[in-house]
Amino acid sequence: QDFGAGLVKRWRDAGEEWCSPASYSKEDLAATGVPEAHDLALDSKVVCHKLRQNKHSAFDNLCSLSNVVFNLGQLAEKDVTELAMKKYVESKHEKLPYVPWRKGVLRGACVVNTDGRWEAKDAFPLWNN
Repeated sequence: QDFGAGLVKRWRDAGEEWCSPASYSKEDLAATGVPEAHDLALDSKVVCHKLRQNKHSAFDNLCSLSNVVFNLGQLAEKDVTELAMKKYVESKHEKLPYVPWRKGVLRGACVVNTDGRWEAKDAFPLWNN
């Protein structure tokens, strides 16, 4: 079922909450290390849908972020975007033009699930750093 509605259903069914909403005290918010944490909605949430399609060797991971700040300011920096496009053209369109996002571009205030699903270093290297 890797086509059409069957694939969509598999993706939906694979959804897991990786970072759950929670209420925070001022001390908890200060401990996040995010200066703007007090401005963020206190119900940030990350739901990821990690799935391996049939005949694919790797997992794909689609994530839905709620009440999370995504700073797109880096896209205004021509040296960043032009380098991504240059590498894309040089690869003869084999490699996608991914922007090398800096740490801290994603910010939120939620409780990270500690059951092994969330590995900030690998899954979300940009998170609150």
